[in-house]
Amino acid sequence: MYCIWLTFDSSNFSKIIIKLAQKYDGPVFQPHCTLICKTDVSLSKIKSTIINLNCDFDLSKIHTKKIGYSDNLWRTLFIEIIEKQLLTGWHNNLCDLLSINPDKDFLPHISLMYNSISVKEKK
Repeated sequence: MYCIWLTFDSSNFSKIIIKLAQKYDGPVFQPHCTLICKTDVSLSKIKSTIINLNCDFDLSKIHTKKIGYSDNLWRTLFIEIIEKQLLTGWHNNLCDLLSINPDKDFLPHISLMYNSISVKEKK
């Protein structure tokens, strides 16, 4: 299973991710926005598809909407981003190119933490 992330360098986001991971015993990961999650498409097909993409978008200059949380482990705590139409378009384009079904619940966001914690702690 593979995921496709748009990654970016941000010391501010990295510090937040590290701090939350340490506090709640979770994984540390690079700041990113997930475009495709958990696909069983071959790595070679993913690589050739991604190489041909023209992603001319600087995620470090995104506009944030709000901090959100959910019961989904991969959306434990996140920042929802405003550029939904562009990122949803990329998600749908990748799904077409990889011959997979688009995620009906696709929500462009920047993850801050992956962990199972209470709603009270998330708030």
